[in-house]
Amino acid sequence: MFSEKENPMYIIGENIHIISQKVKDALRERDVRFFQDLAVRQVEAGAQALDLNLGPRKKDWAEVFPWMVETVEAVVDVPLSFDSTNILGIEAGLKKVTKAQPIINSTSAEPERLEKVPLLAKKYNTRLIALTMGKSGIPVGADERVNIALEQLIPRALEIDFPISDLI
Repeated sequence: MFSEKENPMYIIGENIHIISQKVKDALRERDVRFFQDLAVRQVEAGAQALDLNLGPRKKDWAEVFPWMVETVEAVVDVPLSFDSTNILGIEAGLKKVTKAQPIINSTSAEPERLEKVPLLAKKYNTRLIALTMGKSGIPVGADERVNIALEQLIPRALEIDFPISDLI
């Protein structure tokens, strides 16, 4: 995988994003070729992981998340980053991962997220993007953001024996 000593920059391709009308249309049509082409182009452009932002997927998550994993993993070997508020959807996708160690994007210090998401990351041996934000959003000052990491995010990881080296 990636080593901070070799390259301190880690590039995550973010073109598979539900906010894009083309992505919405392709997802509705289950257009395999569209997503595979998009995945390959991002990796060829230097992406070291691919973010799958499928939105909250309230109705069809049980089918969509696994379908997307199978579709993308058929053509690339990079880690997949699951970017959704739907924890059940993320888990459905994680169950289908067969290649690189996946990433959950993300947890924060918001109580519900901090309670559930790190446990899911531990269960599926994922890396975890930890945002230094709480209920009121991202603090303006760096000191406040560092405090969130030191007082909430890292202690939660330690509490559940989640590897600190897998926090991003």
